[in-house]
Amino acid sequence: MPRVGSKELATSIITMRVVRGRSNPKNDEFRDFELDIEVFVPMTQWFIKDSNLRPFAIMGEIHRSLNNKTIDGLGKMTGGDFQINFLTDEISCYEMVYGFTSYD
Repeated sequence: MPRVGSKELATSIITMRVVRGRSNPKNDEFRDFELDIEVFVPMTQWFIKDSNLRPFAIMGEIHRSLNNKTIDGLGKMTGGDFQINFLTDEISCYEMVYGFTSYD
């Protein structure tokens, strides 16, 4: 879990971490990686002016930016599945999962 430190601000935080890398079972010259993106949103900031809620608006922008995009040196990003990671009285955390295959 990334360490974001204690915050007293009412702002959202996005963290990224590579959580897994493994040899591709079909071709050992490639490695498959899993990238997790966590979206932390204070409960006081959930509502925004349009019909969307802030965590889902943020995840929608991340998905539009990453899904099916090729990143030089890494490969094509795919995924975007998400789940709630945790929820407290102060903050929510959603986790998104993307994968990419890199040539070794």
